[in-house]
Amino acid sequence: MDAKTLRNVDYLLLLNVFALTAMGVILIAGATYGRPDMEGLWVRQALWIGIGLAGILCCLLIRVEWLLKSSWFLYIVGLGLLVAAFYTRPIKGAHSWILVPGLPLRFQPSEFMKLFVILFLAHRLARHGGEVKGFWGLFEPLLIGAIPAVMTLAQPDLGTAMIYAPITLIMMYIAGLDPAYFLLLFSPFLGFLGMSSGLFYFLVWLVVLCAILVYALYREVTLPVFATFGVLNLGTYVGVRVFGPGIWEQFPLHWKNRIYGYMNPTFSTQDVNWNAIQSKIAVGSGGFWGHGWGQGTQSRLQFLPEVETDFVFSVMAEQWGFLGCAIFLGLITLLIARGLIRAQNSKHLAGALVICGVMSLYAAHVIINIGMAMGLLPITGLPLTFVSKGGSFMLTNLLAMGLVLSLCLHESRGGFRD
Repeated sequence: MDAKTLRNVDYLLLLNVFALTAMGVILIAGATYGRPDMEGLWVRQALWIGIGLAGILCCLLIRVEWLLKSSWFLYIVGLGLLVAAFYTRPIKGAHSWILVPGLPLRFQPSEFMKLFVILFLAHRLARHGGEVKGFWGLFEPLLIGAIPAVMTLAQPDLGTAMIYAPITLIMMYIAGLDPAYFLLLFSPFLGFLGMSSGLFYFLVWLVVLCAILVYALYREVTLPVFATFGVLNLGTYVGVRVFGPGIWEQFPLHWKNRIYGYMNPTFSTQDVNWNAIQSKIAVGSGGFWGHGWGQGTQSRLQFLPEVETDFVFSVMAEQWGFLGCAIFLGLITLLIARGLIRAQNSKHLAGALVICGVMSLYAAHVIINIGMAMGLLPITGLPLTFVSKGGSFMLTNLLAMGLVLSLCLHESRGGFRD
């Protein structure tokens, strides 16, 4: 890599990543301070960051259009790894990790699958030339995102499975999805109003559904798509009314506890709302300045679980206060905004789609994790971008940034082609 190439690297994005990952290492060290069972976690996190930074360098040397052309192969390999995970020993009740034979190392295929989905979606959507219309044009990208989502949900890993939805929908919107299709995609979820008895909820469902269908007709949505979503809406409503109780009973116990706890935030037991309540106490107790590095009752006295992963933002609020959280949010917002600006200025649809897919991945993790920590969303066990512990998660975040930096670099040199 010559000096001219190095000058074209987007150093604002790169410095932002350095700052966020450094915050993560310092925070994990503070969260695990004085706990022998977690000794050395921050060192392992730093090692994974080092591997990820090397991965960024590799991405800068690889032309992303090569990855786009081979994205179908990466997608199939990713699906194969998800299948292989089902035949491994479960960890914490989930078949989410694959152990590397002969090494004390494991990785999570669903994390890397996010990148494969982004690349494959960008490749396929770019072939439509900025339009997402017709039956197959709509359902092909949905199918690309839905297959790994369903497989991840079956592991079971609800949090990671949810991430494929914003990635897929945002990339479809960037590729030219009509707003009427967005409403049609959302409309079947209205059928869950059927879980509530009463004429009022039925009328709400009927009025909103009719409004969406009329708007879709006004926007000249094709008849096969219109008919498909009409049947899906009717089937969802009837299915929820008839089979809803039986489906609920099939949910894993911890899923039911999390949903029940979210719907009843004042209900307090060890199984239902303990984690959510302890998280909110930690967030509120930090005040403006926080208790200081390695301090705080909820994390130090082990009232709050998973301090290095799921509830790392709660630890951030407890130890660094509002000021520390504001710095983190400022950095991640700057990074996402910078990425979206680069996508907007891109002359190539596939490149813009990849960048928007990566930024939607970052934003979804941040919004869901913080919402979970503050009690605004149900607990899903989703880590915080660039901060939470996890080798596969950190490596995925950094490789995704490597793709963005590579796209920006090669486009500035005029060398990217869809």
